[in-house]
Amino acid sequence: MQPLATNPLQPTPCNQPLARTTLTTLTSQNHNRQIVEIGCGTAAGANLITREVLPTSKYLALDMQQAAINTCHERHATEDNPGLTCQIVPNGVGNGGNKAPREDNSVDFVIISETHIADVVIGDLEKEIFNEIVRILKPGGLFLWGNALPTRVWEEAAEYLPTVGFELVNNYNHTEGAVIARDEDYERVEAVMDELIGKYPIMKAPYFGERCTKVTNRLIANFYRHPGTALYLKMVTGYDSYMHQAWRINK
Repeated sequence: MQPLATNPLQPTPCNQPLARTTLTTLTSQNHNRQIVEIGCGTAAGANLITREVLPTSKYLALDMQQAAINTCHERHATEDNPGLTCQIVPNGVGNGGNKAPREDNSVDFVIISETHIADVVIGDLEKEIFNEIVRILKPGGLFLWGNALPTRVWEEAAEYLPTVGFELVNNYNHTEGAVIARDEDYERVEAVMDELIGKYPIMKAPYFGERCTKVTNRLIANFYRHPGTALYLKMVTGYDSYMHQAWRINK
């Protein structure tokens, strides 16, 4: 494995206590915290938060895909998890003027996690999404953002977000740890993919079986950033950075 390239987005140690203090204060003062997630997918993360982390919160999970929202209703936003609501926003928040279905200054936390927002550039759509986040957050509320994105996108965001009122209070770079974890987990992931793919009869068909197996394996491996894939190498070289950031809105 190549050594990790020096990454300009290093954690800022002085910000870590401030972020922890802010989160502790926000969660202790009011148990019924209002949370919105943009691009929730099936809302598995929202399910964990509402069941285990902040069980008295009111969590609105938004996505543009009906299939994802259907899965959320079937598995996560169930009768025994009343704090979680899943809702579709056709074409997504910010696209074509779409609003997040919350009032101005009404939300404590807005979350964007592991979704295809700002995966190429901080463009017009991303700025519209950020504007919606600014609108719905309460003064002092937090925008919590985590993903593996091109390093230059994180740099663009660091320049743009302060211009709309955000202050960075937590900045942690997980890239090196993410690479190490994938290296250490290589054999287990290979075994899981072999077991998963091998269950389908088409994978054993003459001629087509080998090709289908290879393509399916690569699709899953690249999505996971498995060692040897293009997305894994982007983390190794520092082209992509796996970041978690907390931005506090000042308004």
